Amino acid sequence: LQLAAVYGNISPKIAEKIGPKNRLDVVDVAAVQLQNLSKKITTINNIQLIHQDASQLTLQPQSYDTVLLFFILHEVPEETKEKILGQAVQMVKSGGKIVVVDYHQPSAFSPLKYLMWPVLKLLEPFAMSIWKNEVVKWLPEGCKVKSISKETFFTKLYQKIVIKF
Repeated sequence: LQLAAVYGNISPKIAEKIGPKNRLDVVDVAAVQLQNLSKKITTINNIQLIHQDASQLTLQPQSYDTVLLFFILHEVPEETKEKILGQAVQMVKSGGKIVVVDYHQPSAFSPLKYLMWPVLKLLEPFAMSIWKNEVVKWLPEGCKVKSISKETFFTKLYQKIVIKF
């Protein structure tokens, strides 16, 4: 399950990696994002596009091995971050994982910090909460996490968090 189509560039790669016997469900609240993705997957048969709000999913709970939150959390306010992560927790099977890829506060010595700060502040105001908080802050209380790992990339501008259940 991929929450947010994000221009549709990663979905075909995921579909290829998981193979034709598996299916990638891609959820996005913006119909235009799904339309954009649909143009990129005309020859791919294992992707299903679903027009829904990731904070209010109507999919079958505990039915996904992996739930990917790909550059979605910086787009929404804190209370919606909590709802989206709560939905992701509900969707993932026992033994599965949630993978979060999003912005991260760059290191103090990174020139990107000083370039990205005004851009995000102006164009992506909810992104600043990701710079100031750990993503796991928005996990629902009491969820049974087995492990959490975090990697940062490109002078810490981006992060990948893997939450195993």
